[in-house]
Amino acid sequence: MRIIGIDPGLNGALAIFGFAVTVIDAPRLDVGKGMLDVAAIAAWLRQQQPDLVVVEKQQAMALWDKPPCPTCGRRPSQGVSSTFTTGYGFGLYVGALEGIGVRYAVVTPQAWQKELYAGMPGVGKERSLLAASRLWPGIKIPKSRHGRADALLIAEFGRRKLA
Repeated sequence: MRIIGIDPGLNGALAIFGFAVTVIDAPRLDVGKGMLDVAAIAAWLRQQQPDLVVVEKQQAMALWDKPPCPTCGRRPSQGVSSTFTTGYGFGLYVGALEGIGVRYAVVTPQAWQKELYAGMPGVGKERSLLAASRLWPGIKIPKSRHGRADALLIAEFGRRKLA
């Protein structure tokens, strides 16, 4: 079974499990703050002929979602630009999947992280990098490309729970 995991952020990635494990950075129109290249994404997805694609659900972190910072009293949140970019990227992936007629599932970060971070030390991106390196020791992922680790873990969640 060919399963693709997608971390849909602007610096996200796509991972596929098939005969081998492959992970690529999200195709972008240009370097820097360029938008996602939906035509390249759709072409890559079509070429892979996946049985299932698992996309991480994106949601803005509103002011009331997190407790206040103990030292500054502020509540963490995403800025307006970041919120737009996050939602826009998620919508592009879902639109591409709908457009090419590929079976997909949307999973929350909490669901896949609960499954794959179990017993894993660290926080945030460190945990993703550590979990991915334990499951796929032959795949080296630099810290600057943590989206690759997330995409691999999202695909693994799909293999375990949804396939």
